[in-house]
Amino acid sequence: MTANAKQFSDLLEFLVEPLLDTKDFTVDVNDNDNGDGVKISLDVPDDLRGRVIGKGGRIAKSLRSILETAAFSKGRVFLDIVD
Repeated sequence: MTANAKQFSDLLEFLVEPLLDTKDFTVDVNDNDNGDGVKISLDVPDDLRGRVIGKGGRIAKSLRSILETAAFSKGRVFLDIVD
């Protein structure tokens, strides 16, 4: 995992933990060396997934926007909320 990928992972954990009030989630980072960017998978329990997605996907969209802003000069980042 590159330093940028670690920063994105830490940022996502920092943002998601207060939403869930627990550390019962996992963040998996897939950092491709071919320059496609960093793919981050967020796996949360079924009963808490609604807190991360939000009404109409607003929270998920906000999380993606924050990650994209953090990655502006460092490459692309993709957030996948695992079903």
